[in-house]
Amino acid sequence: MTMLKDSEHIATIRSLHAEIWERLQHCEEQEAEAFLRRSLSEISGEAPFRTLRSFPDTLRELLTIRGVVFAVLAGVSFAALFAVFFVYAALWIE
Repeated sequence: MTMLKDSEHIATIRSLHAEIWERLQHCEEQEAEAFLRRSLSEISGEAPFRTLRSFPDTLRELLTIRGVVFAVLAGVSFAALFAVFFVYAALWIE
């Protein structure tokens, strides 16, 4: 395996680098930094460290539309099931 500086395909790899840099210009700063840090740690062979995310970012990921809809449906279903069992228990006792 040859080193990059001695490679015949260095122009192609440079164009890939330019394309990655161009695409990173349209990303958010935190995403771009995280991508570059992961890439550097992968190249150097270090074990990637999980970066701690701030609480609002974690909360935003947890509160997706699907999650909110599921929580509402579960709450409504639980309340309806509780009411049915309450009426059933009341009729059974009487």
